[in-house]
Amino acid sequence: MQGKSTEITRFNNTQNRIDRREFVALDPEQERIKNELHLEGIIYTYKSGESIPDGEKGFDLNEATISRACKQNEVSFATRVKDKIGVLWEDIEKPPYKTLFNRSVNGSNLWKLVQILRVVENKLSEVQKQRDGREKLFATHSNRLILHLVYKALPENFFSISSDLTPVQIDDIQSMTSKFLGSIMSESSNLFPTSYPANIFRNVTKCQEIVEKF
Repeated sequence: MQGKSTEITRFNNTQNRIDRREFVALDPEQERIKNELHLEGIIYTYKSGESIPDGEKGFDLNEATISRACKQNEVSFATRVKDKIGVLWEDIEKPPYKTLFNRSVNGSNLWKLVQILRVVENKLSEVQKQRDGREKLFATHSNRLILHLVYKALPENFFSISSDLTPVQIDDIQSMTSKFLGSIMSESSNLFPTSYPANIFRNVTKCQEIVEKF
C-alpha cells in the first residue's frame, strides 16, 4: 500500500516539477535518523525549506548523501554524487537511494562521516587558495574521490565511536587528504594525460582505474 501511495505522490510531484528532494521526505528512515541525532544534540534536516543548521550543531541531506555515497565500496557512488546528487534521490524504494539510506544507517555514524567530509573539504579548500594551475583544478574536482579513499583508509572501528573528532584525528585526515591528492594527480597524469580534471572525476571507468592503482 505504501509503495502505491509513494508512486502516486512521485508521479504528482514530477508533474508539478517538484524537486527530487521532496521524495526523500516520504522516507520514514530519514525521520528515524533525525530523531537519533536529536538525542545527541545534533540537528539533521532533510526536507525542502528547512533551515540548514549551524555546522557545529548539525548538517543536512546534501552532506548526508555525499558522505554515504563516498563511503560505499563501489567508487561509482562517489562519481554519481559528484555529477548529479539529485539522481540519488530519484526513487526512495530502490537503489541507489536504498543503498545509501536504510535501516542499517546509524545517526552517530552518519555524523562522524560528515565530520570527516568537512575536514577533507577544508583541507582541499586550503590547497585551492594557496595553489594554482593543475593542482588547484585537482583539489577542486577530485574531492569526492579523495573522500572515498580517506574513508577506505580509515579503520572500520573509527566510524563506530560517536564522539567528535580529536585534534590528532583531524591532523591524520588532513595528511591523508594531501597524500591522496598528490597520488591522484600523479596517477591521472599517467593514465589520462590529455583529460581535463573535471571530466575525469565524473567518469566512473576512469575513477575505477585510478582507485585500482592504490
